[in-house]
Amino acid sequence: MTIAQDFDYFDEKYDKPSQQVTVPEDTLETLAAHLPPVLIEYYQRYGFSTFLGGYFQLVNPITYAPTLRKWIKDTPLMEEDEYFVISMTCMGNMNVWGKKFGRRFVTSTWQDGILLNSFTDEKKIAAGKGNISAEDLMFEVRYKESTITTRFFKEAMATHGAPGIDQMFGLTPALPLGGTLAAENLGLVSAPEYLSMLADLAPKPILTTADLAKRAFGPT
Repeated sequence: MTIAQDFDYFDEKYDKPSQQVTVPEDTLETLAAHLPPVLIEYYQRYGFSTFLGGYFQLVNPITYAPTLRKWIKDTPLMEEDEYFVISMTCMGNMNVWGKKFGRRFVTSTWQDGILLNSFTDEKKIAAGKGNISAEDLMFEVRYKESTITTRFFKEAMATHGAPGIDQMFGLTPALPLGGTLAAENLGLVSAPEYLSMLADLAPKPILTTADLAKRAFGPT
């Protein structure tokens, strides 16, 4: 019997993997010491894989651990919990799970910062319901035709092809180096290398919903 309740819905929502690499048993054992059992079941079933033609992927948390540390090293997040990258979007946004807080934040390449969630899973995890919240994390990526991300993804894919495992579409030059947000400036890059480069450029701010509103509309 599996702990996961939503494999069928996951298949319906994201279809079969576009690319898939089976996770070695020793890697699963290492991850099992840190992650909820339900996430291990997803890795057993889907491996490290891309979905929706590379729109997002399930990644190896071990591979992205150094990159995530660089993103949060100058913030309180570094000391408050042990965090792991579980999935990543085609633009390099990392979806993260914390042992204590669960879904605490995501990273954003276009905002060049850390987006703090308005909630955490701390109470559910403490109550022994961490598997439920962890499975919810598997559905954080939402593919919508109307978004700028989807439009840029399709335009970049038409030029460069689909992102493979551990690849993403990165802006050249990067936004902190004076780049502009335009589909023609996107290229296929190594995700761990590009994200580490972004982290090395400057400390990443923690951004709340209010902070994002100020960036978009100015102070009220």
